[in-house]
Amino acid sequence: MTVHPSGRLDLSHRRPTSLSTFLFGATYYPEHWDARTRREDAARMQAARLNVVRMAEFAWDIMEPQEGEYDFSLFDDVIDDLGSHGVRTILCTPTAAPPRWLTDRYPETLRVDEDGRTMQHGSRQHCCYASESFRQFSWKITKAMGDYFALNPNVLGWQTDNEFHCHFAECHCSSCQTGFRDYLKETYGTIEALNDAWGTAFWALTFRSFDEIITPRNQKPALQNPAMRLDYVRYLSWAVTH
Repeated sequence: MTVHPSGRLDLSHRRPTSLSTFLFGATYYPEHWDARTRREDAARMQAARLNVVRMAEFAWDIMEPQEGEYDFSLFDDVIDDLGSHGVRTILCTPTAAPPRWLTDRYPETLRVDEDGRTMQHGSRQHCCYASESFRQFSWKITKAMGDYFALNPNVLGWQTDNEFHCHFAECHCSSCQTGFRDYLKETYGTIEALNDAWGTAFWALTFRSFDEIITPRNQKPALQNPAMRLDYVRYLSWAVTH
């Protein structure tokens, strides 16, 4: 450990931590296992000196098997059992993997790729962050989890969603068309300012209003305007955080 002449500690990977407890754990998916295996897992974690797990990020279908019907019993039991073995829990909102009933009943939530193909159920991150329907269902399941587990002493923290845009980021659905225009209006204020920033005099790309703007797609028919592309990528980040 190195001490700066001013008396402060220099930043270093060797500096001591100020944490009263060092968290040591792993991701855990209790929904994959039977009750006996879960009990054995808790004992194994205790023997390995683990003191925390992160779980539930892909278990929306377990916690809300039907729209509006919540069942937290599996995680309630697992959290308590782990807690009795000295292992606390970081709970994750399950919004990275919406359940099949949501996909089937609300197709407007699905992402659309740059070739116009609508995503389908069967993996994860198939829903668009800009979809108002998806936002509402995400809010409901998150609130239900928060209300249920808020006072559980074995829940020490929360993770929101999981790995934003880790498989692919683009979406060209109707919600993103509206969202992209809203983002640009907030960013530039006037269409004239946008045209100036994007250099749209090139190739007759000038826009007469924000309503004419659609999300950029490469090689359709040629190269994208690079400034427009940059703002589209910024919009995708903005859609997650707003």
